[in-house]
Amino acid sequence: MSYSSDYTITTLSKAVLQRPFDAGVEGTQAPYAFGVNSGPPTLRQRSTPYIASDYSDPPDLAPRSDPATYPSQTINAGHISATSTVHAAGIEYIPLLYTQVVSSSNPNNSSSMHVGSLWLDAQTYLTIGALITDIKGGVGGSNVHAEFKRFTGGSSLLTLSNTNTAGPTWRSITSTNVVVSTSDWYDIYISASATNATASIRGVYYET
Repeated sequence: MSYSSDYTITTLSKAVLQRPFDAGVEGTQAPYAFGVNSGPPTLRQRSTPYIASDYSDPPDLAPRSDPATYPSQTINAGHISATSTVHAAGIEYIPLLYTQVVSSSNPNNSSSMHVGSLWLDAQTYLTIGALITDIKGGVGGSNVHAEFKRFTGGSSLLTLSNTNTAGPTWRSITSTNVVVSTSDWYDIYISASATNATASIRGVYYET
């Protein structure tokens, strides 16, 4: 049927029937069937509106709606056999590193001097370290210490000692698996073993 303006479908006669989609009827067929040869001419040049409805005389003009159609609720999923290769996901641990520059010297020799403070959360630290030496006269030689004390109450957390400072020799002294039971500020104190030594610190760090 042409799509030109000369062929406008307006009214369907009784000879044009709605095709029921029963078994054996393909969905690609037109939704109407011509009952007799007079059917096709009635589709052309009628110039009157039409209403699609179930056949009745007079026509039944009540609103119509098609019943809802629900798809199958069955989902087919592929079966993974017991012999399939399974990829086990791995977790890569990336430690948190923190560094604080202190860079201070203790002119009080063997008396401890507070040179800074570090906030530590309550957890186990993989490593806590300090870079320390004895810089006395550019020669050194005395053991030097960096002690971490909790600000609240003054309890000692750990002490790091460089026992080979001749030169002087800067060394990173560390302690592993340090348990901090309470989150708090921890004060850093440095000292030397000899009265003619000058303990010096360049930095501290921790790794979680």
